[in-house]
Amino acid sequence: MKQQLLFIFFGLFFIGFISACSKESEVPVASGPIVGQWDINRYVVSNLPASYSTLNGTINSNLGTDTYTFRIDSTYSESYSSSNGNAKGTEEGMWSLRDSVLIMRPLTSSSQVPAPYILKYVSANGEISTGPRQTSGSVTNPTTRVTETVSYSLEFFYRKRY
Repeated sequence: MKQQLLFIFFGLFFIGFISACSKESEVPVASGPIVGQWDINRYVVSNLPASYSTLNGTINSNLGTDTYTFRIDSTYSESYSSSNGNAKGTEEGMWSLRDSVLIMRPLTSSSQVPAPYILKYVSANGEISTGPRQTSGSVTNPTTRVTETVSYSLEFFYRKRY
């Protein structure tokens, strides 16, 4: 009799254990700080040549739109357009966050695999930063009023909408 009771107890324990581990009952872990919608908030221009140094600084206007939506299933979408509305686009991909490093891998229909984007989640400010990126562009010299191509650093910051 004791063996039958032990067998029944072991069987119930095994059934309970298996059903507790079922994927259907899994609940996603907390969404974390990234999940939600993020809008471009500002950008910072730096490292301009000396004659352009008055243009270094933070810009909060004429940003256009750039919105990332990070979902709990580790997918993201981006929708962007220039301030004048001429350039528009979207992007889909996968994201992951380890410590403060946000890695975004765009999905494409071609066989080429694009390089992932590496961004930084700045928890103290509640922002996502692209980090300073070296670029160049046509800029009007504030002194001579001549348009020239110059190199500079550009960093974008995104703030969570919800």
